[in-house]
Amino acid sequence: MRCIALILMMSLALGSIDYTSTAQAQLSASTPAVIELYTSQGCSSCPPADALLEAYSKREDIVALSFNVDYWDYLGWKDTLAKRAYSERQRDYARARGDGEVYTPQVVINGRAHAVGSVAQQIELEILKAVKNNQYASIPLKVVLQNGRLHIEVGADTSAKFSKPATIWLAAVRNKVTVPIRNGENRGRTISYYNVVNRMTPVGMWSGEKTVIELMDEDVLQGNADTCAILVQYGKGGPIIAAQWMSVND
Repeated sequence: MRCIALILMMSLALGSIDYTSTAQAQLSASTPAVIELYTSQGCSSCPPADALLEAYSKREDIVALSFNVDYWDYLGWKDTLAKRAYSERQRDYARARGDGEVYTPQVVINGRAHAVGSVAQQIELEILKAVKNNQYASIPLKVVLQNGRLHIEVGADTSAKFSKPATIWLAAVRNKVTVPIRNGENRGRTISYYNVVNRMTPVGMWSGEKTVIELMDEDVLQGNADTCAILVQYGKGGPIIAAQWMSVND
């Protein structure tokens, strides 16, 4: 079983550098990084990563999302939040990177690098690497809920560096879900999951020109969702070039 526990040796090797403050200094709320946690209720190594995601969910420079996968369901507990599509999304990333690394808890950063989901230093280091490599796009993106309609506006690519079409994804999110687990590796534990993705839906395409999409709020916040995030992403397992949480205008 490929559940990964805290990697203490890696944490020590990264030393005492404050990667969190360094990465935050180079990101802004207008260009947030995307952290996708792949987790499972049937994985005994996952609860520390689930708890760590709560901290990331509070940062304005991060779009933190939790995806429960189903490939550990055979171990005695069927994950109540898992979807086969999320397991496939994780595998798509591994295929695109070419490393075949699929495990829990795993964090994928902006659709590119991956890190152990319970090791904050490793996650921050990968964010910092991405910033230094200029992997965070400056594509303007606004997501506003007003008068019962969700207005999504993806700006034009003024740099002309994005030449191929990208998918505009809507992630419907529940802020917190607490689950009592009655069997499997986490038997007897009650675990809280943060920014749980209820549904991932493609709502349009972006090809470098300004693109505007409007949706009714009842089509957005289905399945007890509390909010949503919009991701602009190339292909299956490709890089995420823009992301933003929904804001609300009364």
